[in-house]
Amino acid sequence: MFKLLKCYGVIIVASFPSLNEIQTDSQRGDGVFQIRIHGLKKLNAIGYGHPESALEINLVSNPTGAFFPPAQVEAEKRFRQVLKDKWEIVFNNLFNFANVPLGRYRRWLIKSGNLEKYMKKLSSGFDPFAVQGVMCHTMVSVSWDGYLYDCDFNPARGLFMGGRKIHVSEMPGPPKANSHIATADPCYTCMAVAGFT
Repeated sequence: MFKLLKCYGVIIVASFPSLNEIQTDSQRGDGVFQIRIHGLKKLNAIGYGHPESALEINLVSNPTGAFFPPAQVEAEKRFRQVLKDKWEIVFNNLFNFANVPLGRYRRWLIKSGNLEKYMKKLSSGFDPFAVQGVMCHTMVSVSWDGYLYDCDFNPARGLFMGGRKIHVSEMPGPPKANSHIATADPCYTCMAVAGFT
């Protein structure tokens, strides 16, 4: 698979929630941290993430609690240093997200009584200037079964691209400019002042 990714120059965006193994495993499952380290090393070995290479790998980080992430510039600097010093791993960019209130995380917010407070925090941080920069304006997400979504989070909500169930095989090309984008309350995560920083 790695050779196929390299052959087509696929840009990789990989979830790497935390530099702390215990935090990552508690958020994503036992053993996930070491699996991610192993995968990043393999990708580096075939050229991904190196400054002189056109093969790009970007990491996505997010906090483990009901709060916003640290500033992206400082977080990226720390990730670069720790991953390089401990594992000789390099990458192109780090993107910091607030946690999207979906799936296990939403269930935890409900169970811990934090959902309403967290949603208020996200909505009160809404930044109208962030709207044009969110990924749903320039990318689509293709699920494992070939159906299209406006972003990677919408499959968890069952929100198909533009509100219509469309298979990738039915698309003659990219969506038309200014196409309708399916939205819901988790969208505040990407448009909060400190959501996607």
